[in-house]
Formats: sequence, structure tokens, C-alpha cells
Amino acid sequence: MATTPTEETKVVKPTVEKPPTATTITTKPETVEQKVTVQVETSTLDDQQPVDTTTNESIESDQLQKIKEKLVDTFANFPDYISQFYQTYQRQLIVIGSLILIILTFRLILGFLEALEGIPTLSTSFELIGMGYSVWFVYRYLLRKSNRQELLDKIQDIKADIVGKKS
Repeated sequence: MATTPTEETKVVKPTVEKPPTATTITTKPETVEQKVTVQVETSTLDDQQPVDTTTNESIESDQLQKIKEKLVDTFANFPDYISQFYQTYQRQLIVIGSLILIILTFRLILGFLEALEGIPTLSTSFELIGMGYSVWFVYRYLLRKSNRQELLDKIQDIKADIVGKKS
């Protein structure tokens, strides 16, 4: 198709199909020779907003400064935080500490007894001592009524010492 100087030249602009989330920025040509419009496509996610990097860096710097100040304050006042925590949870800490101490003591005693049981002559002698003590206890406190009453009185005295009053 030939054109004459009197006819107008038509410029066909290429069209580009864009996805629904794409943003198109159109700029004008800088020189006369450029007849096609330059299109720049920038795709963004559905919910993502454009980010200004200069303000973003200052926000991150402010956040880091606040975190740093909070950490310095926390470590500077750490003994105060510990004492306040102890005063608030004193009873619970004592109960937990006592339970841990009881469990450790129980395990220590069991470990000691297992070590003693590993020695052949000691385990046999401990069994004989235990049987002898059981026979003596039955003979001393359980055979006669007066001795049983004496045992009950001793149990009541021990209970009163523990509780703090006589029942």
C-alpha cells in the first residue's frame, strides 16, 4: 500500500492484553522517529499496595530503635523483674521447688538402694534384718491389747506434732 504526501499516515499501536491485576503506565515518545507508544506494565498482587522505599526504611529504623530501647530497658531492670515475678508467684514457686526437691531425693534414695542391692551379701542381710524387725514389731505392739493402745497413743502424739494440736 503506497502513501502519497497528501494522505495521512495512520499509526497502528500495538495492544497488549493485560491481566486484571496489572497496572499500565503509558509514556509519550521522546523523539519524532518513535511512532509507537511505550507501555510499561507493572504487575501487583491483589492486596499489595505500592511501597515507598524511603519511608519504609525510616519505619524499619524506628522499629529497630524501639526494640533496642526495650531490650536495654529490660536487661537494665532485670533484677527488678525477677523480684516482682517472685513476689507475685512466691507460693507457686515454693510448691514447684518442693516437688522437684522431693522427686530428686526419692530418685537419689532409689539409686542408692539399687546400688546396695547389687551387692549380693548386703541384699540378703537387709532382707534378714527387715524380717527380724517385722517379727519384733508384731511381738512388741500388736499381740497384746495394752501394747496396741500404746502404739495408738504414739501415733496420736506424732499426728498432733505434725498438725499442731491434739485431737
